[in-house]
Amino acid sequence: MSLFRERLRRWWWSRLPQEDRCELSQRRIYLLPTRFGLLLMTVALAVWLGALNYQVSLAYALAFWIAGLLLVAVLMAYRQLAGLRLSADGGPAVFVGEAARFSLLLENRTPAARRLRVSAEGGEPQACELEGMADARMALELLASRRGWLPLPACVVESDAPFGLVRAWAVLRLRARVLAYPAPLPDAARGRREAEAGKGGGEGIGDEDFFPS
Repeated sequence: MSLFRERLRRWWWSRLPQEDRCELSQRRIYLLPTRFGLLLMTVALAVWLGALNYQVSLAYALAFWIAGLLLVAVLMAYRQLAGLRLSADGGPAVFVGEAARFSLLLENRTPAARRLRVSAEGGEPQACELEGMADARMALELLASRRGWLPLPACVVESDAPFGLVRAWAVLRLRARVLAYPAPLPDAARGRREAEAGKGGGEGIGDEDFFPS
């Protein structure tokens, strides 16, 4: 099942268009409850069923209060990403086997602060706290596994602030790349190969062995 999900995710992400600059809107933001949010939904449902059976007014109030908290969490998580602008730049050239560095620019044009996590495909998520009406730059490092132009893979921007009940996330592909050169040979290996390439098939003038008398 995990292999199927991984292939489906890669197929979906590969179909996303590349952009120089992206602004997140309601069409690009997805919302899912976290594990704690699912647990709280289960508790609210159980309390509501108990209120139906025993006609307890306080149980009704508790169930609807939890449901209201979940709805507020949905709105707050959505606002963490809505209107966020992102763009990326490629870093200096590297050799194969080294870390390629990309610079990600996040622009917040609202007075509200944001708490985000950003990760590239195959990389670890990085936390970012973005103040209101401010910009921030993040460095994303990826291993250069092959030579040539290395494009920035799909990036995931997510947040479960402020309650940790709902996770808002968006996937985007920004246009940025880093050039990766072939890895240089170690000095010992280079010298050995040069010596092997310089050996001839026979002995020429001056190649005879010299034995002192």
